[in-house]
Amino acid sequence: MINLSSFFHIVICEIPAKSALVGFSNSLAQEGAKYNIISNAIIPTAGSRLTQTVLPETLIEALKPEFVTPLAVYLCHDSFSESGKVFEAGAGWYGTLKYYRSAGKVIPHATVEDLRDNWNKITDMKDAQHFENMKDLMAELISAMSEVQENGSENHTAPAAAAPVASGDFPSHIKCSPLFKEMNEGVKEDPSSVKNIKAIVLYILTDGKKEIGKYTLDFKSASPSVYYGDVKNGEKPSTVVTVSDNDFFEIASGNLNPQKARSS
Repeated sequence: MINLSSFFHIVICEIPAKSALVGFSNSLAQEGAKYNIISNAIIPTAGSRLTQTVLPETLIEALKPEFVTPLAVYLCHDSFSESGKVFEAGAGWYGTLKYYRSAGKVIPHATVEDLRDNWNKITDMKDAQHFENMKDLMAELISAMSEVQENGSENHTAPAAAAPVASGDFPSHIKCSPLFKEMNEGVKEDPSSVKNIKAIVLYILTDGKKEIGKYTLDFKSASPSVYYGDVKNGEKPSTVVTVSDNDFFEIASGNLNPQKARSS
C-alpha cells in the first residue's frame, strides 16, 4: 500500500485459491472512493517451492516473481486512477479479468420445473454483459423488475409507514447514498440508458430493523431521475423494494447474492 497523505493506492496480490480477497478489494474500492482510496487485485502466476515439484525447471524460470513486480508498481503510482479491477500477470504476460453475466430470463413465480425448462436460456452466455458500475447494474435489475410487474407479479412489498423526510439531497449517514447519487448522475448524463424501463421503483432502506430512508428511481417520466425521498407528484411506485442499507451495499459491491439477502 502506498500512502502519500493525499491518496491511498492498495494492491492485493493473491493466488486464485484466495479469491475472497478479490471481493475484499472490490468492497474497498467502492467504499473507499470517497476517501481517495484506489484498490485493485493482482492474480500472479509465478514459480514457487510448491510448483517446483510439478513443473519443469525451464517453466519455473519463465515464471519468475520479478515479472509481476512492474504491474504492482504501476498500480501503486499516483498517476494510476482505475479502481476495483482485477489484473493477471505471469511470464511477461499481463491482462485484466472481468466477470460477465448471462442475459438470463425473467420468470415470475418460478418453480423448479420452470427453471429446468428454461435452463438453456438462463445459462446462455451469447449476450452476456459486464457491468462496470452500479448504474448499469441497477438499470438491468430494474428492467427485470419492470418486466415482472408487466407480467402480473403480485410479489412486491408494500411500503413501510414512516415519518415524512426531506427529499433532494443524498444523506451521508446512509451507506448506499453515493450509489444512488451515481445512478442519478448517470441517468442525467444519458437518459436513453433507462428509456425502456418505464417504471418507478421505490427503495426503502433500513438499518436491519427500522427504516432509515427512501430513494426513488423515477424512470417513467420524460426526465428520468434518482432522488432521496418518497415518490413525488402523487405517482405510485411500480415496485417497492425493502432492503437493509448494508445488504444493498454488499449486493452492489458484488459480495452478497441478492437471493441470500432476500432470505436472510
